[in-house]
Amino acid sequence: MKKKFSSLFFKAVFVLSLISIVPVLIIGYHVMGVDSRILQNEVLQREQIVAGRLSSVAQQHITRMAQLFSVFTDLHTDLGGHQFLNKTDLDYLRARNSSIFYLSVLNPKGEELFSSGSPADSSASYQEHLSTILETCYKQGKDYVGRVYRMEKGLFALMAFPVRQHLGDTKIEGILVVEMDLSEMGLSLSRAYPLDMNAMVASDTGEVISYNGAPKGLALSPQPELSEKVKAINKQLGERLSGEVTFANGEKILVATADLPLPGWRVYVDQPANL
Repeated sequence: MKKKFSSLFFKAVFVLSLISIVPVLIIGYHVMGVDSRILQNEVLQREQIVAGRLSSVAQQHITRMAQLFSVFTDLHTDLGGHQFLNKTDLDYLRARNSSIFYLSVLNPKGEELFSSGSPADSSASYQEHLSTILETCYKQGKDYVGRVYRMEKGLFALMAFPVRQHLGDTKIEGILVVEMDLSEMGLSLSRAYPLDMNAMVASDTGEVISYNGAPKGLALSPQPELSEKVKAINKQLGERLSGEVTFANGEKILVATADLPLPGWRVYVDQPANL
């Protein structure tokens, strides 16, 4: 009888212990989940700050280039001693700025009037984008910043700017087309990239322009693996700027993005989700 009572007592203690442990386990699991989400949000917020900083670096560089050409066209029409840009003006500008690869001036119909730089060395013909350039610069009177071209010599951006007869005129007399070397932007980004995160700049098509660890900051050769990574991130994030992304091999990352005021350019910053 005593043994039976002792056995029942230990069973009762065991059952009560289980009953008391279960709430603790549930609470512990919930607390761990909350802590995990807090840590995840902290990582994403830090990545978002870094992405915003990198976006600012690239944006400042593009804006500075655009301002250079806008000011150049405004000043040379009124203060250049002649009524319109000429080849001497273009040659002078190229000689003063080594980042300018090729310059061309078009009339409102899109016909080339003159240029500076060898057309044979041009990174790409602007003819395929002529309709967009005319629409943006001539009809809308706005600056055009187009796609990026890759050559053995580096990466180049195609840009175009409306040319007016006098400062303050609304009528567009011509268009200045520019092919600009992006080496300076690449160096600026390479100095701004974080040491403890993956980061890159890519277009909406997945073309990688710059990435952390690239020589001089630029993707001088195609990066198919990074391009696939960009496409997977865009597909899973959708309109969201940050979140967790799972790849086909099961790898998970926490990624934050920031848009650039360029055609589809975006900054991506990520870390492993198990961080």
